[in-house]
Amino acid sequence: MDEFLHRLKNRVLEDTIIRVGRDPIRKLGNKERLIGAAKLAYQYGIMPRNICYGIAAALLFSPEKDSEAKILHQMLTEKGPESVLRELCQIDPRSELALLVKERYDILKREG
Repeated sequence: MDEFLHRLKNRVLEDTIIRVGRDPIRKLGNKERLIGAAKLAYQYGIMPRNICYGIAAALLFSPEKDSEAKILHQMLTEKGPESVLRELCQIDPRSELALLVKERYDILKREG
């Protein structure tokens, strides 16, 4: 994590938040970096609290020029996060993992 944060601060790398966060629909896929990691950790008895913050942040990430982010925002507005977790992430919205994501989603949304 420290290395990742260091990369974000290094302007030479141009590894911007926009670049890292773009294409959220793909990155929130069932076997992709966020959902796949959370499910794997959970499968091995590790509660992926911080990964769930990342998932919640990805759900709320909405830069103007990212077409996937716009679609995701529309899905969230029309159907809510539970539906997005079920349909996009393939997580049962009643599961402990989904409840953890939803809790973090609500915190981030409330805190802006």
